Amino acid sequence: MTQDRKFKMLYAAAYDYLESKIGKEALEHKLNHYRQYRVDNMQDVFWHLVNSLTNKVGMRATIGAIDPLEPFLFGFDPWQTHSKYQDDWQLLFRTIEQSHQPPGPMNIANGSSYWVLFCKGILSGAEFLSRFESFNSIDEFVNSFAFNDISIAALPILLDQEIYGMGFPLGCDWLKEMGYGDYGKPDTHTIDILYGTGVAASQENYVVYRAMVRMGRINNEVPAVVDRLLWFIGSGKFVDENVKITRQKAGFIEDLRAKLGAK
Repeated sequence: MTQDRKFKMLYAAAYDYLESKIGKEALEHKLNHYRQYRVDNMQDVFWHLVNSLTNKVGMRATIGAIDPLEPFLFGFDPWQTHSKYQDDWQLLFRTIEQSHQPPGPMNIANGSSYWVLFCKGILSGAEFLSRFESFNSIDEFVNSFAFNDISIAALPILLDQEIYGMGFPLGCDWLKEMGYGDYGKPDTHTIDILYGTGVAASQENYVVYRAMVRMGRINNEVPAVVDRLLWFIGSGKFVDENVKITRQKAGFIEDLRAKLGAK
């Protein structure tokens, strides 16, 4: 069986599984967001960057929702944020601490705490975005990597180096959530399913990302939709944290391994 045939079978199985759980209309409604949505202003770009920085295991339980941080970040304006704080993450930390009560502890003395890492990431991201004079300029920058399926992977690699705390997976997440459909996030669920079913050769982030891209291309779908299909199955979550479908990731993987002839 060819690899492309395996990608077709996995996509069909994932789609059919979710359709059987929530119905085609509800599934398409959710997937269409990732086919159609695209940011169109710099404030939304920065909002998504800040939000993606919290998309690590356990981090959102400490940071909480990011919308209450809007006053400290000038309405999520990266230019004003950078002008105010530069790289002084301690100033940002103390400014937030004085008038904001997050769900988790804020301890400026703990260099490895989520809030310290988060503040450093926010200012690093603001500095990065402030290099672009307008939304159109960063949009053109992102699109310049879309020359082929090899070059698109270079952008999250670059973001890993440019933005503190971003990393390759979170870079993919940021791009995906902004509406750049060529990106899907390698996370515990997409990795488990793609590697577990044998369609990804390893659990490395880059390898899993390339598998999502190929799976999307073979099925005439954007990789961001592939990401969502696999993530819904892996997490058991649909729509939000409180609405769930039955999570049967292990059973799904085992069934597909047999069908795809995985060793």
